[in-house]
Amino acid sequence: MAETGDSIPSTANINTKNVNIELAAREPWPTNANLYVPLKEQMILWAPDCLSTLCLLRKVCVPALHIEHVRNAAEMSNYGVPPVLTLNNRILSEFDEIANLIELKGLVVVEPRGKSTVESYSILCTEVLGSLMKYFTLCEKAESSVYQSFTSVYPWPLGLILFLIYRNRTINNLKVKEIWSLTYEQALTKFETTVKALSNKIQENHSNYVLGDNFTRADAHLYGHLYSILHMQISEYENLRNILHKYRPLVDYVNNLDSDVNGLTLL
Repeated sequence: MAETGDSIPSTANINTKNVNIELAAREPWPTNANLYVPLKEQMILWAPDCLSTLCLLRKVCVPALHIEHVRNAAEMSNYGVPPVLTLNNRILSEFDEIANLIELKGLVVVEPRGKSTVESYSILCTEVLGSLMKYFTLCEKAESSVYQSFTSVYPWPLGLILFLIYRNRTINNLKVKEIWSLTYEQALTKFETTVKALSNKIQENHSNYVLGDNFTRADAHLYGHLYSILHMQISEYENLRNILHKYRPLVDYVNNLDSDVNGLTLL
């Protein structure tokens, strides 16, 4: 999903992208399907996106999937966001494009009247949870985890330059979303308000999924973000983990999904 402030793709590019997905959806799933994800040292930047995609692919039980960690996964993506899925000679980038493929193949069924609800919950994950996670890794109280994710895999001074580019771009994006102006305590409160509402929703459903009895891309998105917080051992997420553990239905929800996903294979 392109972030606010990114360049808007042309109509021609969008049409080409849609045709590529539609053609891939008609073809059999290849035995040499590859999912390219960043190195584990880089996962602090991309874990929610990659774990969401892994959840989606493993929950629908695609016939074959080889996972490969590469340093340039983001550069391989058409949108600068990993992961990248290759199916024979077709390349699909980032969660939304891959999720569109899975839905077109009929591996995840979404009723037309429920599509807008699924999209709303997916946006909640990326625009609220995802933005807050970035805030906590870059705010004044943050440690150096993001900086180290660049300098540990790129030589000096390239690692520093890439870190500064990422930091400036991300902060500008958070300003547009009115997240960067929050105090640390306000951001924690916003996070808790969001996860409390999600926990209540799951509890009301009496289901393993956020929107009823069927798995959707919203579940994959929510899993990717919450699993990252629960299992990435970085100090920036410590307070978020403590909040999450207060809401047992949400933790159980993540654990139930993980029985099929095994997210630690990426982290």
